Amino acid sequence: MALVLVGCGDDVGWLGSSELCPEGDGSAAAIEVLLTDDVPVNYEAAPDGDEVPGPTNLCLAAALVGDPEEEAVLAGLGFRRGYQRLWYDLEEGMGDLTVSLYEFSDPEGAAGYVRHTKDRLLSPSWGFTEIDVDDLAPEAVALLQESPVPGAFFIAMILAVGPFSIEIGAYGELPSETREVVEGRARRLLETQVSALP
Repeated sequence: MALVLVGCGDDVGWLGSSELCPEGDGSAAAIEVLLTDDVPVNYEAAPDGDEVPGPTNLCLAAALVGDPEEEAVLAGLGFRRGYQRLWYDLEEGMGDLTVSLYEFSDPEGAAGYVRHTKDRLLSPSWGFTEIDVDDLAPEAVALLQESPVPGAFFIAMILAVGPFSIEIGAYGELPSETREVVEGRARRLLETQVSALP
């Protein structure tokens, strides 16, 4: 997430990317219904197109990453369609939440994309580090990115479930919240998204 996806290494905005991508064929609606709506109180879903694209086709999924080879990677893994959602914190002190749900042709493609995403986020250009999170599903990966803004940070959690890849993004800022609180919020959102899948 940035996740979502999560914070692009070169700060590539989806708005500019969307102008270069053709509109989707509408098939993303089939995956939208699988997005969880079980989020913490005091959060409100942002309209599609407000900071995250909502329906996400192959071109947009690649453009969000900002790597010219990403589209070939996604296509090779059997990317079918995706959907992204952002929730705003309605009260000061809690960071925004994002979910990126991608569907692939088979479970191997989803698992391959999770491995690819982990490797990308751990690369120097993205600057994440892998972290341990209490009670996280053993197959899930949790990563931390420290922001240039003092005290600000971003937690990403990624997991493959059948033909789906899930990426959770959770923003936080000290001293409003501890890292453990934000980790817990991201973990619970990941769990509810897993539960929403067929």
